[in-house]
Order: sequence, then structure tokens, then C-alpha cells
Amino acid sequence: MESTTDDPRKKRATTPSNKEAQPVGCTPRSAATPFTENVTTHRPDMVKAMRPEMNICSDWETFCKHYLPATDLSPKIIDDAVQHLQNRGVLLSNQDNQLYFSGFPVASSKSKKPTETERFEPLTGIINALGEYTKSTKRTPSCEFVQEPNYFNDTETAGGNFKVDGYLRILESTVPARKQAGEKKRARRKKPAVREEKGKGSRTERPLANVAVPCEFKSVLSKRYENRRQLLGSVSFCMNDDPRRMYMYGITIEDTTMAIWYFSRSHSVKSPDFNFIDDYKRFTHTMLSFLLADEQGLGFDPTIKRYLEPGDPVQSVYFVYKVGERYFKTVGTIFESRRLRVTGRGTQVWKVVEVKSFQDLTRLNPNQHPMVLKDVWLNKGSMTEIQNLEAIFTELRKLAQEVESGKEPIIFKGFRDSRKIPLENCLRNATWQNYFLTSECDWQGHDSKELASGVTPDPRVFDAPTTKVRAASKSLSSSSRQLQTLLTDSDPPVQEGHGQPRDYRSKQQFRAVYRELCTALHDVDQLGDLVTALDDCVFALQLMFLAGWVHRDISSGNVYLYKDTRGKPCGILGDLEYAKPFENSKSTSDPKTGTAYFMAVEIQTQTRIGSSPSAYSIPSEEEMKTNPTDDRTLPITHHFLHDMESVFWLLLWTLLKRFPFDPQPDGAENPTQEKSKTMEAFQSAICSVFRDTGDCPAQRIRLITSQGHLNAYLQNWLNRHLQTLITPLTRFRESLFIAYGRREIETQGIADCGSLYGNLTVLLEVCRAFVMTNSSLPSLVSWKSLPASTVANAPSPDEAASNKRKRHPTGSGAQHPKNSKSKIKHSGFPESGAQEDASVVTTDGGDEDEDGGPEESEEGDESMEVDEYIGGQDDTESD
Repeated sequence: MESTTDDPRKKRATTPSNKEAQPVGCTPRSAATPFTENVTTHRPDMVKAMRPEMNICSDWETFCKHYLPATDLSPKIIDDAVQHLQNRGVLLSNQDNQLYFSGFPVASSKSKKPTETERFEPLTGIINALGEYTKSTKRTPSCEFVQEPNYFNDTETAGGNFKVDGYLRILESTVPARKQAGEKKRARRKKPAVREEKGKGSRTERPLANVAVPCEFKSVLSKRYENRRQLLGSVSFCMNDDPRRMYMYGITIEDTTMAIWYFSRSHSVKSPDFNFIDDYKRFTHTMLSFLLADEQGLGFDPTIKRYLEPGDPVQSVYFVYKVGERYFKTVGTIFESRRLRVTGRGTQVWKVVEVKSFQDLTRLNPNQHPMVLKDVWLNKGSMTEIQNLEAIFTELRKLAQEVESGKEPIIFKGFRDSRKIPLENCLRNATWQNYFLTSECDWQGHDSKELASGVTPDPRVFDAPTTKVRAASKSLSSSSRQLQTLLTDSDPPVQEGHGQPRDYRSKQQFRAVYRELCTALHDVDQLGDLVTALDDCVFALQLMFLAGWVHRDISSGNVYLYKDTRGKPCGILGDLEYAKPFENSKSTSDPKTGTAYFMAVEIQTQTRIGSSPSAYSIPSEEEMKTNPTDDRTLPITHHFLHDMESVFWLLLWTLLKRFPFDPQPDGAENPTQEKSKTMEAFQSAICSVFRDTGDCPAQRIRLITSQGHLNAYLQNWLNRHLQTLITPLTRFRESLFIAYGRREIETQGIADCGSLYGNLTVLLEVCRAFVMTNSSLPSLVSWKSLPASTVANAPSPDEAASNKRKRHPTGSGAQHPKNSKSKIKHSGFPESGAQEDASVVTTDGGDEDEDGGPEESEEGDESMEVDEYIGGQDDTESD
């Protein structure tokens, strides 16, 4: 692409319809925690996060037809495969003329073999014999069964310290072969290279990208829940580690009980249990379904390919994405969704350059600036980010016509004249595109499976039933009183907000390339630049307000800093997948959407705050005869005020958590020890407000609702150099709380929004002025290097707290040329600068991760030392 002075924002790509889309048959990587520790540490958190996502299918035929990959297996094929196993001596007849697997004369729980590995070793011969049968039918198997319970994982991201007992391995490796001779360093990894032969002091690693179907075994049925949790940890890590995974299968066996698992971005399902020894035909059918499936059938995305960088001495891994009929090679990571949940958007954001094809990786234009590619799973049928932007721009065009005619739209009510002028200028000049990302191209791709008929939620599928009941005191006991219910797998489904059942909607891939290569707010290291980006973000929110749209997912990962060709900073607002027209509904609630760190208190709690206007009026005689309405129980609809509150939390998080905290233990006998204690107290105080969990901390609620509480909190914990900002912060909180109470007054809600946008802008102007008068302020602390205890108690935001992944250095700071002259100047905006995630998107809105704690290591699942695995690395995700 030749350099040009044209503003790329003036040329926007439209979103093709589904009919126009063309589905087709290491780059440096960073990721959002909660994956701050190894998988074995996070298993309890994963279980908690996945409870509302799990389902069970009680009918085998339904599971087989709807979820298994290869469904074209006739009864004759199964019978012929069984006969092949008999001919090979894998299946034998007993004295009752019943067939049984020769490797399992007795159940594993009764086996005299000393180890679990030896008890399940015959599975390899059985499954590979089925692989031989597929070749005799002139059908090539796609995978083979391998048992390597003592192998570690060769992964591309940190935390994969688990081991799997067995797995189906892709025959055509998805991992390009690396040179072994003279190899001094492998692609951005600090652990030993893959070795096929184990020697003293070495270990063998399997490429995790080749694990198609992980399997977990236990010799006794009583360990089935432990077995399930180990499988969940393996699958969750694989779905985060490998961008090619669209969905995954898993297998668990406890003694003779076998189950198949399906995990996807929309929902996850467990099959009915069956005895794999007695029901050898069902076992044969299941394994043939996997062996005969192609890579896409096993969950690998055919529109993404993995390569090694040619001529790179460290042989770095990168990916090539197909977007419609164009191809883009990753050269850096911006954001990856690394959540405890499998379900969700699974967002991947990359710095990319365009290449010719999968076969020809030559850059299409060597002079072209890098762009941003975003790959995300959205609810099927929902509007994409680009479609939402077009709808917003359409409304702004209508308003522009009103302004041009000299008529002031009613939506301007509440704005001061000094705030109206820049908005009117923006409408007259049609420069609203400057505040949002510009699409280069996009594509709508694969759909996830629909929820099968008859499948029911089971939130306790990973939890052992509670059967131990404390006996009643004998003096008060009564034999007539019986325990009616126990916490079992049959518990009712988890409900979300106001009793609404979880909606397991099918998801569809959406992939887009954007022209502006920005820096996410949590990667901006100068407070002045950060305030500039926030200021422009608030202006973008005002434009959305004029259009009648709410954003619903403001976070540090979807507010970006962009610098033009002259290096002038400006802000861009992104991640509009969850944006929607505002509806002041009093009958239904919006789902809990957003990033927990920055989510409005009302959205998190699903309870209204602020007093209703009726609280200040005397009820009429008619009202006295009716039952009063508790305002707190009214449905919660995402309001413009909620977006502004998210900006407030984002600014507060930045000032508290990213500005260096320097406790001064004056007069202490042991200053070092006292300073350490103060730092621990500080981290605890921050974590009491900012947590990546669906539950809203009580401290967070008090900061918004209690008069004087924010002031006291900031006096204690805000850096002493920033204390002058306490007054404007507390005044904005007061304005926000008053606006919540007045929102139901007719037209007053709109007027208050206009005033509150002005107050929020003033708050940012004060911050900007403070920065300009304090030139010696230090750089912001990177959230990537925050103390481990902070991360552990309250993982970093958005799918926002990322641990830097191990492939190339990230390129999030590069700029794309842009004509800054089209960027209007308006009163209240400093001319030189005033979600997850990173440059383009947030993640599945914060709804995961709470506690944690390691589980005991078992055979085939031992933990590696944390320092050995992730130590020494460079530190760089609700529906």
C-alpha cells in the first residue's frame, strides 16, 4: 500500500451478508489472566467458572448423532470393525460366549497390575487395531491413540504444567518440524527441547498442539470427579493455548465407566456413562468416530495455519489467518482471551501484515503498515461490531441533517453550550469516524453446534455430591424429620440475574482486520497520554448517546491510544460487539455484560442504586391502597450512566493500581518490614474493589453509594502525589449517584446525562492539567509486572491482565499513518492530548475467577515447578 495523506477512516468496509461470506473448508503472544498460575493451581477456579456452562445428555443416540464428529458410521461398519478386533485377538469370547477385550479380563479396579498406567495400557492396542481397520476400508485415519502419562507438554504459552494419561494425536502434525542439529535455542521457550529419547536429567515433551482428544483415567470410580477436573484443566488450557481450536472433545474413564465430553464456545456437554468393556460396540463406534474425523471435525480451524518463520535462528512460530479471500500473517500479539471458562468470545487480537496465500507467504505489499486482526466468537445472528458502527453512523447522519437545518435536536438537552459546540461541529463535518476503528475487511465464518434437544444443565458435574450429614443433637433430634435433598448432580440449573435461565446460544466466528494499530489503555505508560485517550473515549460515548446507543463493555482493553504521523496522541473507542440501542425497559433485564474490573455496580449486582424520585414525594390516597414497588427489584437495563461509571472505574483503577505506590513508614523501628506490611495492606485494599469475578465486592458498592467513603478510601491509598485529584473524583461520584436517583424523572434522565458527560470531561481536564503542571511524574506501572499477590487475589482486567507469551516481542506500540488534520479540536479537549485486552477488543466480559489453590499431583498429572516453567519469562476475558 503506497503511503497516502488520505484519512483511512473515511473509507469504511461494509459487512458482507452471510451469503457473501466465504467460509473455507511464534508470533509474540500475550494473554489475559486469570491464567496467572499453572493449570493445576487454577482447577478449582475453572470448576467454579464452568458450573453454569455444563450440560448433560442422557440419551446416547442424541449425543452420538449431534456431537460426535464422524456420523456416517453404519451398523455394518461397526460390525466389521468388531470382527476385525476378533480376528486380531483383541476381542475374545468367554465361556458364556460373550465378547470381552483381551487386555481387560477384569476391571481395572480389580487388576493386580501395580500402576494405573499398566492397567489402562491395553487401550493403545485396541484403538490402534481400529486404526488398522480403517485403512482396510480405504479410509485414512486422521489420528492415533498414544499413552504418554509421564510426558510434559510442549506449549506456546505459560502454565501448562499438567500431564494427560492418553490422547488421540493428529497424524499430520500441526506443528512444523524444528531443526534439531546444533539447536541452541527453541522458539521463545526457556525449557528443554522436545526429545524422543529420555536420558538422565532430561524430560520428554509432547507438542500440545497435536493433542486432538485428551483422555484421563482413574482405576476406581470414586475418583471420577477428580478425573473430570483434570480433563477440564487440560481442555481449558488447550483452547487458550492454540488459536486453531474451535472446540474440543475429551474422554474420561474411571474403572470401566467411560464418558465423552464436548467443549465449545457456546456450551459444553457430557455424554451418558457407559461400560466400555461390556458395551464394546459403543466403544468401537466412539473411537471410529474420532479416528475417521478430519481435522476440522476434531475442532481445528482450517482457516488458520501454523508456520515457522523462515531464516529465523530461533524458529519462531506464527500463524496465517484467512479473512474472506485475503491472508494475514501474525507478527505480534495484541490480546488473547485466556479465561478460566471455555465458553465465551475466545477473543484473539494480533498485529498482522497481509501475505499472498497459505502457500505463498510473501508480503503482498512490503511498504504496507501493519494492521490489527481480531478473531472472536459472537452469538449467532447478533450484530457485528462493524454493523453496529454503521447503525450508529446512520443515526448520526440524521442528527447532522437536523443540525444543518438549524434545529437543535432534543437529545442536546442538558449539554452546556461549550459542550454542544464540538458535538455540533463533529456532526456538521461528519468526522465521527475519527473516534472509532476503521475496518479493512471482515468475514463471518464457522458456527458452533446448537444445543441438542433433551440436553439439560448440570452445574455440579465436576463436584462430588455432599452426602455426609452432621447428626442432630440427641436432645433435640426427631426421628420424624428427614433430610429431603442433598447437593447432587441433579441440582437445578444455575440461574443468571433475575431468575433467567442460561441461554446456550450457538456462536459464529467473526474475523475483522482494522487499519489503525493502536495501544490499549492498559499498555499506555504515560498518564497524560492515557487521559487523552479517555477524554476522546468520553467524546465517542457522547456521540453514541446522541445516536441512542450504549456501549456496555468499557474497559482498559477497548479504549486505545493512537498516534498520527506527527506523533500526536488521540483516543479511539472499540469493541462495539455488545453495543445496542438504549431501551428503558421496565419488564426485562439486560444480561450481565462487561468486564468485571470496570463494570457498573448496578450491572454487577443486578440491583438498583440511588433513591427513586418517589422517595421524596407524598404518596396519593390511591397509592396508599396499593403495594409499594421496591425500586431495587426493578429490572436492570444498561444505561448511559453505566458507561460513564465504567470510565470512572477505569480512571480510578489506573490511578490506584498503575501509579507507583510508595508507603512512607515514618518513625518505624524496622522501615523495611513496615513498608512490606503497608504494601500488603495496599494490595488487599485494591483487591477489595477490583476483582475479576461476577460478584460485586461490598467495598466497591460502598465507594459508589456511601457519602464520604470514596474520600476516606482515597486518602488512605491514593499516591500522595495524586491527592489533589481526590476532590474532583469524589465530586463526580456524587454527581453520578444523584443522576441514578433522578433518571426516572421524565426527560430529566436525558438532561442529567448531558450534564454528567460534562462533569466527566471536567474530571479528565483536571487530570490533564495536573499532569501538565507536574512534569516529573513517573511512568505508569505496567499491570503486567504487578506483584504476584495482587494478581492472585484479583487477576488483571479484561481478559486484560496478560502474561506476556513466548514468541516475538509485541508490536502494540507501532503507529499507522493518519491525517490528524481531520481530527477536530473542541472546547474542553486539550489540543496536544488530554474492555478482555489490547489494541482492538476486550474479552468475554468479566465473569470468572475467584479463589484458587493447587491440587495434589497424581500419576500422569504431576506439577512442574512454577519457576522452572514460567520463571525468567518476560512479562508482558460475559455473555
